[in-house]
Amino acid sequence: MPFGNAPFSPNSTHLATCEWHNIYIRNIPSGEPVLCLPTGHTSSLNSIAFSPQGTCVASASDDATIRICSVRLSESSDNTSNSDTTTKWQLRPDGWVIGSDSELLLWVPPDLHASLLWPSNTTLFSTNGYVRLNFDGARIGEEWANSYEPANS
Repeated sequence: MPFGNAPFSPNSTHLATCEWHNIYIRNIPSGEPVLCLPTGHTSSLNSIAFSPQGTCVASASDDATIRICSVRLSESSDNTSNSDTTTKWQLRPDGWVIGSDSELLLWVPPDLHASLLWPSNTTLFSTNGYVRLNFDGARIGEEWANSYEPANS
């Protein structure tokens, strides 16, 4: 769902727009999206802005949070997903966190959804603080079997 606040990047080569809870960085003059940033907001976005250097985008939402996402753009960028973001995890509306292959990783209670720091977020400002998920060293999928250690007899 597009909205009126669509700022230009500091070098005027890109435009930031919003659809639902995602920010799209669009190429100027084609208007084609070159990057999609899933923000993690749980309600409508009402403002987005580029940092003065154009390396970050800040977004404010009706969910009472402000999120800052890192933006990595190149002149030859033609993909619509941030590989650093989509290859980690996403939160489904039902609360399940899914991995890059849509595997279920864990469930997050609804009251924590707005406080969840997504992989695309570098910073989250919220009156409730934030929750950061860390899957480093996690044994997910068939890897869980490697964590079994038999008890000594």
